[in-house]
Amino acid sequence: MVSISLDAVISSPQGTFNLQGIRSVSKQLDELAGSAYYHLIVVVGASGASRPYIDVAKKFEKRKGVLDKLAIEVSKANAMVLIASLQARNARVFPRPLANLKELGDDWLDDNSGMIVVFCGFSPGHSSNSTAALIAKKFRCPLVIATTNSTKHSTHQHDIHRIDRAYLRACLSEPSKGANVLDAQTCNVLLEMPRGWSGAISGYQKISEAIRHKGSNNVKIRRIQL
Repeated sequence: MVSISLDAVISSPQGTFNLQGIRSVSKQLDELAGSAYYHLIVVVGASGASRPYIDVAKKFEKRKGVLDKLAIEVSKANAMVLIASLQARNARVFPRPLANLKELGDDWLDDNSGMIVVFCGFSPGHSSNSTAALIAKKFRCPLVIATTNSTKHSTHQHDIHRIDRAYLRACLSEPSKGANVLDAQTCNVLLEMPRGWSGAISGYQKISEAIRHKGSNNVKIRRIQL
């Protein structure tokens, strides 16, 4: 099993849709799931697509919890875009976004048919990255955070960077020098992971490589054969 966060891949922080990214990610997920080695859980956030809705809603509503719920609804729409792209490839994907882990069901874990499950946001205040991290923590599985800009140190979309404890602590202590895709909530969740856990930040075009192979700084996400 692998938990994957698509961060701002589906829609950018500016609210535009990344068609190249959607096609690239769909192709990789389809191929990974088709290999029968992987159970894939994908988390899609609202990113910048929620901004116009929230800007309007703020004229009538100031409570953060209500605005967070609105962002979750937008994340659901973004998740449907990814599902539509996967269905166009005839990939085996659950036909609707899931909003909590209870909807996943135990049967999915015993299913080796390569079914891809896409989650939208399911907890107000959580980013797609922290949601994917919580899923990785629950199932003790590897995590890949896919992004259009992998880190502040290296903005090349093909890079792969290992997530280790030193890296997470650096992000918390010096956020301006750490990875711009890792919020404090995500870092704190991942710091609770057991020793030996594997995680990586990857440009969206390198999700498959982040899972299957070593990256530019010797990162390797372990493959799980079921």
